[in-house]
Amino acid sequence: MFEFAEVSYPLTIFAALTFWMNILIIKFGWVNYALGVLWSLSVEEVFYFVFPLLCLFTRSNKVFIAVLIGVILYGPYFRSLHFGEESGAYLYHYFSSFDGIAIGCLTAIFSHKYQPNWVYKKPLSWLIILSMVALYLYAPIKEVSTWGISLFALATGLLILCFQHPSRTQAHNLFTKVMVWLGQRSYETYLFHLVVLGLMKVAFVPAQTEAGIKIMLLIGYLVLTFIISAAIEKYYSTPLNSYIRKVFIKDKS
Repeated sequence: MFEFAEVSYPLTIFAALTFWMNILIIKFGWVNYALGVLWSLSVEEVFYFVFPLLCLFTRSNKVFIAVLIGVILYGPYFRSLHFGEESGAYLYHYFSSFDGIAIGCLTAIFSHKYQPNWVYKKPLSWLIILSMVALYLYAPIKEVSTWGISLFALATGLLILCFQHPSRTQAHNLFTKVMVWLGQRSYETYLFHLVVLGLMKVAFVPAQTEAGIKIMLLIGYLVLTFIISAAIEKYYSTPLNSYIRKVFIKDKS
């Protein structure tokens, strides 16, 4: 039976910095409310380490794509081995998520060569969106983890292909502008929203907070999260990204 155990804060920080927070969570549970979200970052960073090695050793687009397809096929099988486990290995383990990343890689490759026909692009987009909503509401992720994660990743890839536009395309209406703004800061929002939520839960105990106040707190939580995410993106993420690209990615033109 899966058991929760106390994990020291230094070990939690070490796991986050060395990209095995997901393994720590599988073994000991959600050990830190705010830092637990870094489990997905651990998966991504290991992929970022493996990806250039994969490109180096395959050297062929066909071989590279074949490897990606192999990873995609292995994902559901791996999750089936851990189906329903209390440890959450079907969700948190590296191989539980790599198929989604591999689908993202294939999407990026195909996006350079494939443009959906404008005749069916819009209805296809709505069909995909409704299918994703139906899948999300169909059952908890624990019950459909074996195939649901792969299907959701595949649908996301298809949706990206449907919505791709030339790089210079500008958003014209307010809704599109808001979605673009949120999308550009989505990663910062994902990584820091639990910090805001955790601090609010300290000040307002959920069980002791009235429903009307919870609505106001929800609005305040969203506004504060977006403000903090925008500040991090503007003053940290974007400047650091620009610096890294300037120093390590040389322009060969």
